[in-house]
Amino acid sequence: MGSLVLATKQGTTIMIAANFLFLYTSKGEKHFSALPHEGLHSKNAFTLIELLVTIGIIGVLIALLLPAIQFAREAAKRMQCSNHLKQYALACHNHHDMYKILPPVGKEGPGNPSQDRIGWAVWVLPFIEQVPLYETIRADGTKDANKALTTAPWDWNFSPWRAKVAIRLCPSDPMRIEEGSNIGFLNYRASIGDKLSSWGDNAPTGWRSWRGCFTRKNGRNFSYISDGLSNTLLLGEVRIGTGQDDALAATDLAHTTGRNGTPAHCLAARDPSDRNRIISTRYSVGWPGRRWADAIFAYSAFTANLPPNSPSCITWGAGDGNDQIISLSSWHSGGANVALADGSARFLSETIDSGDTRKPVWDVLIPQEPSPYGIIGALGSANGGETVSF
Repeated sequence: MGSLVLATKQGTTIMIAANFLFLYTSKGEKHFSALPHEGLHSKNAFTLIELLVTIGIIGVLIALLLPAIQFAREAAKRMQCSNHLKQYALACHNHHDMYKILPPVGKEGPGNPSQDRIGWAVWVLPFIEQVPLYETIRADGTKDANKALTTAPWDWNFSPWRAKVAIRLCPSDPMRIEEGSNIGFLNYRASIGDKLSSWGDNAPTGWRSWRGCFTRKNGRNFSYISDGLSNTLLLGEVRIGTGQDDALAATDLAHTTGRNGTPAHCLAARDPSDRNRIISTRYSVGWPGRRWADAIFAYSAFTANLPPNSPSCITWGAGDGNDQIISLSSWHSGGANVALADGSARFLSETIDSGDTRKPVWDVLIPQEPSPYGIIGALGSANGGETVSF
């Protein structure tokens, strides 16, 4: 077996042979000692079993931590969404302080006479630090107070409608990323209460009889809300539609069975074999929330007839101005965020009582009659005389 001379110094030679260390002195004396069994170049390393155990432990930790991280992220998004509603509620209060009325759900717009298609989210722009955008919109030949804004809220060529304002969107809604260069989206809606009609119904039993905080034209003041500001819904969140007629129960409007439509008909539009879809025999549209400046129900308002995350429906006709039940909805688990008329924000459970859903939505009478739609209806009506509280 060969040997290796490592060094020679002052007559002493160090030599390695096999597993022994030899030292030769200048007098020819020989000394040796045994080297470790692993040899001079031994290394510490993981065995295969140790490596697999380590990988397994890391995998378990990731499996335990990932849901907690996702839960924390969603909790943060839900809080941010709630804060958006608080900011809008404060903007409505500031509008009321300045003009002595809440912003109208719709006012001005195209048509002769005006269709009142410019939605509430436009009228509160100065109160959410969007004065430049508001002035740009009003500069469309409308700075004269006697001249109505006539640009249609569906006109893509009018650049203010394509302006992006983060407060309009809930960070949990996956459709927010599709806003892009489209007309801006809106998750947050105005409450028109538990009574509805066609948008263009100017009869006393039409839009003038809506029982929520918001109405068309001149708006309402807080004195109208005799049920109490802390007991009445002001704003709420609704999922944004896909823009496609894809029969998704979470985002589409289902067409019900004619003008005898009721909340019960709306509930029946959901496919019993797949709760995520509308039954195939029903016409559906993906309009909701895809025009932030448009006052029509599907884009800017909600009704208080069904619990959050129930289906939404066109109860008569097929146009966006026809009677619609627009349910609160969200991508948060178990319900949706709302703002009350006192400016506070709450989370409304999807298990809330909705009373007698067989009663047609236009049969609800004008003020002072309790809502037939349980607690959700009572919270929606501003002066139904109900005693329920949130």
